[in-house]
Amino acid sequence: MKTSVKKAPAKKSSPVKSPRWSIGLFRNASGKLATVYVTADGVPMPYEKDRVNGKILFHAVYVGMKYSQARAQLVKESGLKDEVVAAVNGKKKEKPKAAK
Repeated sequence: MKTSVKKAPAKKSSPVKSPRWSIGLFRNASGKLATVYVTADGVPMPYEKDRVNGKILFHAVYVGMKYSQARAQLVKESGLKDEVVAAVNGKKKEKPKAAK
């Protein structure tokens, strides 16, 4: 006698998601350029609003690249020649001192 065996449906492979960065440039309290996460229309994310004390100068959305590449592209497209500072919790990131 032949029995019918039900097979489980084949699993659908989910497509690999490319990273999407929505970032903007603004001037921090010391007047230097800094990056911040923004919505697609250029409004700072709620958790970033305390860092931004002015308007977003330039914003864009980048897909399929690392954050560092997206940040470099943002600065290049903005046309601003200033150096962009890295920030950790709103403070300038200190480079570790080399041991002698």
